[in-house]
Amino acid sequence: MRSAVTGRSLRRAAIKFAIIAPLVAVNVVLTLATKSEISKTQWTLNNQFAANKSFIVFPVLLPQYEIGLVWIDRSTHSRKLIRVDGADLNFPSISEDGQRLLFVKNDSSSSSREVVRCEVNAWQCLVLFKLHESIQSPIEIEPGNVLLAASELTELSNGKKRYIHFHFLYFDAATETLEKLTDLVLPSLTALRYVKPKVYFDAFVPGDGNFGIYSREFDERKKRFNDAPSREPMNSPNALSRSSRLACSEQCRLMAFLRVTGSGYDLVISTSGGVAETVKTNAQGISSPSVVGDDVIINELFESEYAVTAYRLGGKKEVLERLPNSPKDFEALEHIRLSFSKADSPVYR
Repeated sequence: MRSAVTGRSLRRAAIKFAIIAPLVAVNVVLTLATKSEISKTQWTLNNQFAANKSFIVFPVLLPQYEIGLVWIDRSTHSRKLIRVDGADLNFPSISEDGQRLLFVKNDSSSSSREVVRCEVNAWQCLVLFKLHESIQSPIEIEPGNVLLAASELTELSNGKKRYIHFHFLYFDAATETLEKLTDLVLPSLTALRYVKPKVYFDAFVPGDGNFGIYSREFDERKKRFNDAPSREPMNSPNALSRSSRLACSEQCRLMAFLRVTGSGYDLVISTSGGVAETVKTNAQGISSPSVVGDDVIINELFESEYAVTAYRLGGKKEVLERLPNSPKDFEALEHIRLSFSKADSPVYR
């Protein structure tokens, strides 16, 4: 999702962003910041959620219509805010060892986006690279190395502009190179997850005629994919039951994903080769899941609060955190001070 703030007052605020929805990429312009429109923005942001055994992070709407990140320490339950004045922060992901945070920084005064990596022990941050493209779901493959999806802005025959030519990019920290991995171009590509040896992602693959969850095997030594996209078995040709946002434990022994319904999403949890269980909630929106041990953790969005909830097979659940979904309440959290340094411009090949 791409967001740029073009106004600062309540009456004149404009939030411009691109939504990668379950079925199609859509450009939406909100000209007035009504309660309904703020709720729509919160619902869209809620897809971007990450959790591990130590931390939880997700983007939230702030006053002045900027986007920051809420950072929760699971051991102390402390809640803090990561924000950068004049910028929106999107697509947070936490490294497997919990030591690094990746996110996309979009300055409101620029059409470029930066991928930022922070060491969470001291919040030392490095701008890895900058692109004049829409960036989706940067994830760490090995310590310091990043895989992401990106698309240039394309003008259609009717004069409208869309991000519809997504490809994979790989950033090698040792050589400081940013490389387009293949000639594969997809009209929609997001929600990247790495579960060795596969990268899972949401995509629309031309010729397959289906939006859903796909995978490709990744070779860490060669820094290449070994195969073409393969459709995962939980995909359905029925538009009202399509699946997205897969999360897995090691070797996908426990997996979770979202299934589209007529009114939103259901959460589906299963073991490899086991019977899938469907979780229905009364939340207005549910986030992408994270699998942590035996827990499937999601962020449930309600009218007045977020509830970070852990679900288990067998119908068990535990609410881990409750936070009011008010921009003012988020702004009032203790702020994390980021210390930025800038890397040399990587070689883009």
